Amino acid sequence: MSRTAQRAQLGAMVVTAALLFAVRAEAAGTAYGVDTAEVSEAGNCKVESWLSWASNQDFLAITNPSCVVNITRPVELSVQFQRSRADGEWGTFAAPKFKTNLIPSAIGKFGVAIAGGAAFDLITHETLGFYSYIPATMRLSETMRLNVNAGWQWDRIADTHCPCLGFTLSKVSRPSWLRHGSGFVIVPQSKWLSTPRQA
Repeated sequence: MSRTAQRAQLGAMVVTAALLFAVRAEAAGTAYGVDTAEVSEAGNCKVESWLSWASNQDFLAITNPSCVVNITRPVELSVQFQRSRADGEWGTFAAPKFKTNLIPSAIGKFGVAIAGGAAFDLITHETLGFYSYIPATMRLSETMRLNVNAGWQWDRIADTHCPCLGFTLSKVSRPSWLRHGSGFVIVPQSKWLSTPRQA
């Protein structure tokens, strides 16, 4: 078995073990996401969007336009817009973010970036908080990668500072399908979640 295949198998076992030990899946009013360390070349723009809904009428719609600009180095600038309904209440939020790659990723080698941003409630006009994190990505093969994020977030409303950790093992199974399993820890509150996503 090649070294790359061994790493892919180890990554799959880590994700599987985390999912098996998860007591229950919860969301804290927003989608969890684990970012990659990759940043496109300057001038590239994209829009990612997704929906999520539940049988209890909870709803989440997100769109995230982003562009890469050259500010002495390629920097991805984006704003995630979220419209949600939870327990009968609607919310509208915006979260501007920056990310720049420090070390490029490669097969068998971690790449590292730095990212950060803020969150705003567009209905109450409040600043909800700030966050920063280090995304790291290791390509296990041409179609599989492991993403790890470690960072900090400040909930300004509750005035709490929390370290956070997340990981995702992703595999492209078809050109337009991305499957992944994820785990998240936010201290002092720990949350574990597994989400299959299609891209």
